[in-house]
Amino acid sequence: MPAILLCFLGTILAVGVHGAGPSSSDNIKFSSNFLKKDENAKHLLDLMKGHFSNSLDYLISGKYYDSQDVEFPGMAKLLVEESDRQWEEGMSVLKKYLHLGGTTDGSNFIDSMNFIGTFQQNNAVDVNYKDSLKTVMTKSHHLTREITKLHVKANQNPSNNGDTAVLHFLQEKAEKEIEVARKMAGLYVMVKDMFSDGIALGIFDQSL
Repeated sequence: MPAILLCFLGTILAVGVHGAGPSSSDNIKFSSNFLKKDENAKHLLDLMKGHFSNSLDYLISGKYYDSQDVEFPGMAKLLVEESDRQWEEGMSVLKKYLHLGGTTDGSNFIDSMNFIGTFQQNNAVDVNYKDSLKTVMTKSHHLTREITKLHVKANQNPSNNGDTAVLHFLQEKAEKEIEVARKMAGLYVMVKDMFSDGIALGIFDQSL
């Protein structure tokens, strides 16, 4: 199913048919100084797009590790679970954006729906178990940096488009990504000296 259809299906399931965009009365009730600055709205949508893109990458990669050519079920499970988490995080950003009075009109929102993953199919001999852990770690670090930039913008006076609710929301998101990055870094340290096709790596995978 095309990514944009997946997103809108998720939106309907998560926020309801009437939550797909604010009405004029909703705009008044949920308007936010934070989104009145176009740059902030765009960066929030970019954050959502990053979560969705990561989710697709990890889902495809996880299914690949679970294939008969590779057979690393532990890594497959880890990546699919992280894919699910990234999707949920993307949905939470979308719901927050709509709750704050964000609209589905304009090029920024349309562009944010184009979240095609970057994973490319490899041959079994090209799969690098350690690099997969490092990739998840690196992407969580990247998301943390982007969240931090938004956090700085939200941590302003209302007259400067600050928003306390957005501030707390972003802080919680950053803590989650930091925890994931820390977990992946720990796993990477454990396997970095193992041979990619070694028995030790197979035993390690079973422990995930």
